[in-house]
Amino acid sequence: MLTALRGELRAKLEALTVPRCPVLRRAREDEWLFASDLPALAEAGALRVFLDSLRADGWSAAIEEDGWLRLDHALPLPEDLSPVTGLDANELDCLISLLLRHPSLTEDPVSLRRLAKAREEGANALNRALAGLHGTWAERLRQDLPLPGAMLPYLMRMRESAVSEPLNPEEERSC
Repeated sequence: MLTALRGELRAKLEALTVPRCPVLRRAREDEWLFASDLPALAEAGALRVFLDSLRADGWSAAIEEDGWLRLDHALPLPEDLSPVTGLDANELDCLISLLLRHPSLTEDPVSLRRLAKAREEGANALNRALAGLHGTWAERLRQDLPLPGAMLPYLMRMRESAVSEPLNPEEERSC
């Protein structure tokens, strides 16, 4: 899911005239998808033109206190997800069950970014992210706050790619 966005950014960065190719990595913060050291390499005018171009293409960008450029873009719902070997389907089923039992149209782009980045890292990171969301969502329910129901299609697609038998939405899960 991040590959196409990374490719778009990489092409834009490679088109710049800078002393070396800027670093482009997943952002460590949940609020951003990517981070780059471009501000340390580019002149102020070229950096401003680059940021304007990104924003025109739907990107959000900010230079943080550490001097790194943080980049974000809306994540589309993936049409097809490749299987993740070692995914904890039980944790995923619990999250799906919570969303089915507490429907809402609330969106949570931070959680979606967290899952997308963790999924790219592999099963261990994804399982940690799923477990973290489970705890976060349980706390939201205790506080009478809505769950991010808009994530249900993403989680369902992830679940379908995790095992050969799709999850039956009417099947009751206990978490």
